[in-house]
Amino acid sequence: MLSPFELEISYIPEMQSNKNKVFTDEEQDAIIEAVASDLSFKSFGILLSLITGMRIGELCALHWSDIDCVQKIITIQNTLQRVYQKDMQPTTKIIVGIPKTAKSARRIPLPKKLHETIKSLPNINTQGYVLTNSPAFMEPRTYRRFYERFLIKHNISYLNFHSLRHSFATRLIQKGADYKCVSELLGHSNINTTMNMYVHPDLKQKRACIELF
Repeated sequence: MLSPFELEISYIPEMQSNKNKVFTDEEQDAIIEAVASDLSFKSFGILLSLITGMRIGELCALHWSDIDCVQKIITIQNTLQRVYQKDMQPTTKIIVGIPKTAKSARRIPLPKKLHETIKSLPNINTQGYVLTNSPAFMEPRTYRRFYERFLIKHNISYLNFHSLRHSFATRLIQKGADYKCVSELLGHSNINTTMNMYVHPDLKQKRACIELF
């Protein structure tokens, strides 16, 4: 038995870090090279998400008419998702509609890399969906399967599709991009979401900060 002066102390374990996983610079370059060497409308979508941070639902809902190659602007105005229907058959259905928040509907400048890649795509149907180049859409779960097979084919370590978006945001923050600008490009409802998810100062930055005193 412990004496009154001997306390048995139990420490609460630290919470495991749940940071978003991102592709390394080398993996990012490998994805870009893989898309260039194995270009299709579907593989172009992977590049599109990596370089713009677009969500998979936004990508699946994107039409070629949403990409203005003259003004060099991508307009995000719809999202595509499979939703559950309670007490109905079938139990799920696909819905294409406006994004949940006003911030999610946004305009993204068309990067030079994407503009050049678009020029290499054959016979673009301006009335079709980007991923299929036709009036028929591709739903997110089908596209995720393509994405996974694409990474395996090109010997790139697998991270889930959302990691393309995380990689986009992380690289911009690392390179000193304005937080507010990154937040708007991502379609976050407020800048706090962006700050909490992506702004994690390292020790070098903390040293520089404290030396300002």
